[in-house]
Amino acid sequence: MIRLMEEDTIHSFSAAPAFSAVWHAQLFALTTHLYDQGLFSWPQWTATLAHHIQAQRDDLENNEDTEDNYYQAWMAALTSCLMDQDITDFRQLQLMQERWASAYLSTPHGQPVRLPELS
Repeated sequence: MIRLMEEDTIHSFSAAPAFSAVWHAQLFALTTHLYDQGLFSWPQWTATLAHHIQAQRDDLENNEDTEDNYYQAWMAALTSCLMDQDITDFRQLQLMQERWASAYLSTPHGQPVRLPELS
């Protein structure tokens, strides 16, 4: 009986998705890929992530602790790491955000959003 309960627990755990949103998984994959490429060290990453998580918790307007909030802090930490290494800057990030917003708004419902090539 105990063995059966352990197997059920393992099965239930493994059936659960690792990420609750696609963008969480994509952000995780991007971060580990950039780390593997040597763009930042793991100690730099963990210190930056911890800083952004704490800053988010200190924000009185953002006192709800959700998984999205965690990954928003993750995104802020990744952005900081890339900016600290002069891989990108605020203006480039802003331009990319505007390009994606434009692509999203011009994509018909149900179609994949594709970022147009720069001319």
